[in-house]
Amino acid sequence: MGPTLKGKIMSAVTYNHDADAEFTSGNPAEEKHGVFSQIMAALHRSRRLQAERELTRHRHLIEEARAYEARNRKR
Repeated sequence: MGPTLKGKIMSAVTYNHDADAEFTSGNPAEEKHGVFSQIMAALHRSRRLQAERELTRHRHLIEEARAYEARNRKR
């Protein structure tokens, strides 16, 4: 079995709110992306927003876990 992360709390979130802008130029004549890429962009945006909601919803748990780890390191 490989290395474990038991007892380790790790998180990383990257936000790029400009990512949606590349598919929404506002000018239909300039739209060079097909339907599939527009659907994928909408799906990506939807999942990113869902992840933001979940992180906000459970932020208190992340903070408690970090505080717990900090207390246990002192022992």
